[in-house]
Amino acid sequence: MKPYKDLEDAGLRQHHGNITQLDHAFGLLINAIDELGESDNTLVIFTSDNGPEGSGTRPGSRTRGSTGGLRGRKRHTHEGGIRVPGILRWPGHIKPGSVCNTPIIGSDFFPTICQIVGIPLPENRVIDGTSIVPLFSGEAIDRQQPLYWRNHLAPEQYKVGLRQGDWKIIGSDDLKTFELYNLKEDPQETTNLAAKFPERFATMRAQLITHDQSVLADGPDWWKTDEPH
Repeated sequence: MKPYKDLEDAGLRQHHGNITQLDHAFGLLINAIDELGESDNTLVIFTSDNGPEGSGTRPGSRTRGSTGGLRGRKRHTHEGGIRVPGILRWPGHIKPGSVCNTPIIGSDFFPTICQIVGIPLPENRVIDGTSIVPLFSGEAIDRQQPLYWRNHLAPEQYKVGLRQGDWKIIGSDDLKTFELYNLKEDPQETTNLAAKFPERFATMRAQLITHDQSVLADGPDWWKTDEPH
């Protein structure tokens, strides 16, 4: 926090110090890869597991990260809780400075790495992710499983979510209340479109219910915790 000693807010000193330290350490890592001559042989993935913690406004708090205006924060299935930075570097395979708008999810990294190193995927279980290698050359990916979230620490009414293309549905823990959004037109998720697009809503609601049930049947205890909400 020393570079930010002139800031009165201790929370901001810690927040800014953490980011500066992380940036410095990551720079050392990248430099080491380059100095070893392994840059062309190394896929670097820089991302986060969730949106920022806390309210982001309380003075003295270390939870000062920004969602960039997206709704919700950590422990939310709205975009502020699950949409995070994703930066990839692989010289000779990914064009520097290129931008990809195709949404991906953390479970995509497993099949991606397996494809790159030539390891067949297991056939005795459901593979939730999809290899994103085609995106490196501007091609589309073939997603067999939808983008899906179950956040066991989220508010009861926003416990699960599923995305197809630009459309996203959020459901309560009991799967009785839902919200539908078009993220291309409304990335801040301000307008529930369930009533305006009843056919799409019905389709995605059924898909979310079916997929959620299959996930819980496959691992009924993975989400349970004694941690207070």
